[in-house]
Amino acid sequence: MIMLYRSLLSGIPLGLLLLATPCGSFAGTKEDIGLTALLAELGGSAPTGAGVSISQVEGLVGSDYAAVATDPELTGKIITLKSGASGGSGHAIFVARSFCGSTNGIAPGLTQIDAYEINEWLQTDFLNAGNNNTAPLAEVRRIQNHSWIGSTGVQATDEDIVRRFDLAIVRDGFVAIVGLNNLNTNAVPALLASAYNAISVGVPSGQHSSGGTTNETAGRIKPEIVAPSAYYATSYSCGTVSGAAALLLHTADASPALLNARTNSEVIKALLLAGATKTQFPGWTRTSTQPLDVIYGAGQLNIQKSYHLLKAGEFAASSSVTVSNRGWDFTTTSASAARYFFDVLAGYELTNFSAILTWNRRVVDSNPGPTFTMQVTMPNLSLRLYHATNFTLGPLRDSSLSPIQNVEHVYTNLPAGRYALEVTSDTTGMDYALAWGGTVLAQVTTSVNQPSWGTVSPVSGNYPVGNPVTFIATPAPYFLFSNWSGNLTMTNPSVPLTLTSNMTVTAVFAERFTTNHPTPYWWLAAFGYTSNQETVITNFGANGFPLWQSYIAGLTPTNPASQLRFTSQSVQGTNLILTWNTITGRVYTLWTSTNAATGFAPLSGAVNLPATVQAFTNPVAPNSALKFFRLQVELP
Repeated sequence: MIMLYRSLLSGIPLGLLLLATPCGSFAGTKEDIGLTALLAELGGSAPTGAGVSISQVEGLVGSDYAAVATDPELTGKIITLKSGASGGSGHAIFVARSFCGSTNGIAPGLTQIDAYEINEWLQTDFLNAGNNNTAPLAEVRRIQNHSWIGSTGVQATDEDIVRRFDLAIVRDGFVAIVGLNNLNTNAVPALLASAYNAISVGVPSGQHSSGGTTNETAGRIKPEIVAPSAYYATSYSCGTVSGAAALLLHTADASPALLNARTNSEVIKALLLAGATKTQFPGWTRTSTQPLDVIYGAGQLNIQKSYHLLKAGEFAASSSVTVSNRGWDFTTTSASAARYFFDVLAGYELTNFSAILTWNRRVVDSNPGPTFTMQVTMPNLSLRLYHATNFTLGPLRDSSLSPIQNVEHVYTNLPAGRYALEVTSDTTGMDYALAWGGTVLAQVTTSVNQPSWGTVSPVSGNYPVGNPVTFIATPAPYFLFSNWSGNLTMTNPSVPLTLTSNMTVTAVFAERFTTNHPTPYWWLAAFGYTSNQETVITNFGANGFPLWQSYIAGLTPTNPASQLRFTSQSVQGTNLILTWNTITGRVYTLWTSTNAATGFAPLSGAVNLPATVQAFTNPVAPNSALKFFRLQVELP
């Protein structure tokens, strides 16, 4: 890590956190944030950030502050130098690669970059800090990326800078991404992580400054979110989050129904934070008065989850109509509570339910004219989650009631039932964004018709609705897959689908038989015949029978004593008792004839006898003709 310092605005120490070479993997970053899964899911319709533009604010590395289009990953990018001439800055190039590199960036379709040097951006190029007569200039780009930290050393000056920054975010509607210092031994920096209206970014390792702010109301938790990068530093994690924001903006641009997500930065912030995952961090925690974890904020960026929250649509609060259990809203506060009733259907569970309420600190010029005087309004909004019956609130399930944050967060698992999110405020007419959703789990029950004949996957359990699931039937040796039954009726042993509801599925397997004298392969294998099954079935076993006949009779071909025995006994010359040995799963028929060679017919009352019958009494009339008997054994 190299720390570079430059005197800014009467001495603002600026820190850039640089790594000379990549330490991680772009592919790994995309996988970790859910982008790989989203691209696989959407294919050619996936957002790329096309049409979205960004301002990249960087410190000097030597005499350079900008990324350059001559970099192979940035070919075709339009980079406008807003702070004078610059060559390529390695730091700026790596950050730009992170958010829009053509092959490795999160939003490769983003092509327009306005490059600023921090000192100039703070002063006449944008913020006009220290000039009491001039407001910040207008931002025409939709994202600002700030992979730097700093402080003037004067709290009042730092607060003036942060307030101007928050004013510009509210006025112009851009999404602001700001970095924290690297290493967890460092305090939350004044610039620009102390801003209310930006999204401060840390790294999944926790090696970043974290905890509470010291400026502009002490104790506000930073970061809001963490994100991986290929370079393992907060500068480049900012690039990852900026790229994710570009994907959401591109998605919003493509749908008139998502209009409010295009120019209201609160919506993008709520979506990114509500989609963040916590499972990577066993120690992640929050309370009703501390909405974010002190190290990991809302959790790790997951663009797939945030994308689906956005696409679920915008829903207005209502006390008579339910909303989806996944979605968002952008509206203003009123004197009454805003409530969002939603259902978790019977038989399902909504896990990792995450709701984020966020609003901007309002900073305005209180007296427009020759002077610029900032007026700050910081309302206090609260978020509660209730059980509900119809449209009546029930017991409180969770709440987020921080008196100082402008983010509220509830996070829980919800069994089937009705619930209501409630937003209240001490100030009317304030814009806010609310995003909510979780993972609906469907019950998948899988089984096989005969456990020894094959296996099925996945195993029975709860699986996320909307995720891909592949049902696979794998026959055991010497068996065949036949078909699916239950909620699947196909004959393909592998069935990929997107899970939409509870499912009960059975894999039906069948025995594999030889073509001639149908004999199961498994039966032959049990006696050592594991190959050439079609020809060996006519071989004689040690018991003197062809193998196929031993199978039908239920005999053991390797045992000479295994025989089908059929005997008779005359009783007082009037009855003939016929006896035989049986085996379960076979039926037996007695045939009779007066000719040993021909003319045999089934004996009345002795047809298809079950294995439980092992004797038959045949009446014999005096002086009757000689009779011959045969025993037939067959499979049912």
